[in-house]
Amino acid sequence: MKHFTNTCFILLSLLLILNLGGCSDGRLKTEPVSGVVTLDGEPLANASVNFRPKVSGQGAAGFARTNEKGEYRLQTMHGHPDAGTLPGEYSVTITKYKSIPTGRKITDSDTGKIVDEMTHVFIFPEMAIYADAEKTPFTATVVKGKNRFNFDVPSK
Repeated sequence: MKHFTNTCFILLSLLLILNLGGCSDGRLKTEPVSGVVTLDGEPLANASVNFRPKVSGQGAAGFARTNEKGEYRLQTMHGHPDAGTLPGEYSVTITKYKSIPTGRKITDSDTGKIVDEMTHVFIFPEMAIYADAEKTPFTATVVKGKNRFNFDVPSK
């Protein structure tokens, strides 16, 4: 009987180990990516930073928002927050918009009050090139380990 109990214990232990080893939270195994975005050398706060794989299927699109110091930490839709992205070659887009009134009035859907209608435009017209993954001059090669990419956006 003792032999039977030991055999059952070993089999159950192996089954448990195999089940735990096969478990996954469904998140990607990413590499950390961070850096600083500046505008003419000064920190660019509240800008969107997007990494798009240059070759489809090689890498995972990543995104971030800069803080008041222009710092960002990249993440993917299926990765841990601020964990980066997969190794690969990326086109990097950087955008920042400002809100300006259109001159029309609308009803705010939350409050019911009449407010100025706003539209969102680039902080300067030339910024459109940095928003286009096909035209942006910014690229990054993510490798295993920590990755740091700083980008300076010129306003002219």
